[in-house]
Amino acid sequence: MNPSEAKQSAAGNVVELQQMIRGSDLSELRTTYNGSYGASLLFYGKEMTYYVALFQQKNFWRVIKTPDQTHADLIYKDFVRQTVQLSDVEIRRGRLEAQKAFTERMIALSQGRANRLQADLDVASQQQTIVTNQQQKTRAEATLLAQQKTAAQDQLRSAQRQVRELQSQLESGLAGSH
Repeated sequence: MNPSEAKQSAAGNVVELQQMIRGSDLSELRTTYNGSYGASLLFYGKEMTYYVALFQQKNFWRVIKTPDQTHADLIYKDFVRQTVQLSDVEIRRGRLEAQKAFTERMIALSQGRANRLQADLDVASQQQTIVTNQQQKTRAEATLLAQQKTAAQDQLRSAQRQVRELQSQLESGLAGSH
């Protein structure tokens, strides 16, 4: 055995399969993905050999080499089952991450709506204060105007009385002079 054969033998089925994939003699029979995990059943026709691989994100993790098709199918089914189990946490995490992002978006939307409603309440409160102050000022002005009107009417009555008295004096003085 030469040094490169010894190195390949020591490296195992994972390295062997990685090298074979670069060529064109390997046939992919089946591949299943669950999340970032996958299982593949490959066939190398020149040697009538099956390779069953378990991988994550296209990186081989386990590779079983066998000439027995039935054994290869059983291993493939087991690897597929493992990808389902392995991906469960990953898929759950993805769902929870999406739910968290959705909830955060809903919180932001709700907070935005609450801020807008608070701004509307603040404007309404300020306007109510302005209206109340205007009403108080208008009432005060109306009260003052009513007082001024009463005083003016009193003044008018007094002036009219004075005119009548003067008219009466004038008329009586004229009547007495005839």
